[in-house]
Amino acid sequence: MRSRFGRMTSLNKERRVNLKLKKLSTNNRIGKRVMTTVNISLPETIQAFVEQQVAKGGYSNVSEYILHLILQEQAKAARVEALLLEGLDSGEPIEVTDEWWEQKRTQLVQGLQQTQE
Repeated sequence: MRSRFGRMTSLNKERRVNLKLKKLSTNNRIGKRVMTTVNISLPETIQAFVEQQVAKGGYSNVSEYILHLILQEQAKAARVEALLLEGLDSGEPIEVTDEWWEQKRTQLVQGLQQTQE
C-alpha cells in the first residue's frame, strides 16, 4: 500500500478503519453535532478490542465509542485545569523543600497507621 507520500507502507496486520462521524440524532446520548470523517489504522487486536467495547458499552458504532473516549479525555483535561487554578487560588504560597516533603510523608504515614489500628 502506498502512503500519501508515495512510499510503500506495510500495514503489518493492520486493518484500515474508516470512522465516519456522522451527524448524530437528538435521541443519541451524545447529542446533535456537526461531524467530520477521520481515518485511522489499527492492529487487528485493537480493532477487536474496540468492537468488543462497542458491544459491551451499548454504543451504536465505533464512531460513537471513539467520540465518547475523546469527550471523556476533554472532561479530564478541564478538571485538571480547574484543580490547578483552584490550587493557585488556595492561599498563601509555601516553599516546598525536601524537608517539607519528609515532614509531610511522616504525617501521612502516621495518619495511615492510626486508621489501621
